[in-house]
Amino acid sequence: MGESTATTTNKQTAASAAATTTTTTTTTNGSVERRDSDSSPRPTPAWAYVSLAAFAAVTWITMPSPLQPHGEPTLQHVFFYGWMTAISTGLGVLPFLFMPDVASYWVGVSNAIAAGMMVAASYSLFLEGCTYADPHDQSEYSTELRTAFGAVLGLAFILGTKNVLDQYEDLKFGALGGADARKALLIFFVMTLHSFSE
Repeated sequence: MGESTATTTNKQTAASAAATTTTTTTTTNGSVERRDSDSSPRPTPAWAYVSLAAFAAVTWITMPSPLQPHGEPTLQHVFFYGWMTAISTGLGVLPFLFMPDVASYWVGVSNAIAAGMMVAASYSLFLEGCTYADPHDQSEYSTELRTAFGAVLGLAFILGTKNVLDQYEDLKFGALGGADARKALLIFFVMTLHSFSE
């Protein structure tokens, strides 16, 4: 009986050890850090489901009727379209709620698709700006010149923000640190400015 219990305990310990991997990292000052990480998939936290339910409730409550305004859009239309834009932007993170650990290959494929879509969207906006025609437009500058100026201004903002963030090696942003935190903050600033301009 005692031998059987010991064997069972040893098997459980071996299975637990097999599910845990040890990661060894050498830091810039030469010290070695060891971290044990559990390879079993993490469950989706309860707050994720609560957040999804809250977003759905706000969307349903604020939906104007009719969806297409007749004449001037109301404040409710403006809020709802802005809300839907924000929700659509955030939908890209939904897969990570249900699949926290994604293979590097699929991250690369997703980045390539996102980059292609952003290039297409940028071209579309640039073309729309260059061909903008309004009978009430009294600017002395051409639409092409104004669009090019806006594009250069946006590029300067991204490069300037990146240069400022690169000066902070130990930057923390939530659970992120270092290069990941700088990248997350850059995306945050760019998306905020992008939403203001829209």
